[in-house]
Amino acid sequence: MGKSCSYSSKKKREDLARAALMRKQKYQERTNELGAKLQKLATLTETLLRSQDLIGEY
Repeated sequence: MGKSCSYSSKKKREDLARAALMRKQKYQERTNELGAKLQKLATLTETLLRSQDLIGEY
């Protein structure tokens, strides 16, 4: 009974660790996606501000 309980405990910890790694990977992918979107928005904002400056000169 002791070995069975120990195996079950070890299996559960491995499952928890695997799930944590999967969540970490998912969050990292999401972070990368959001970073790319943020960069795109920053570029668009910069372009918009430059365009407004050019329009204001006329």
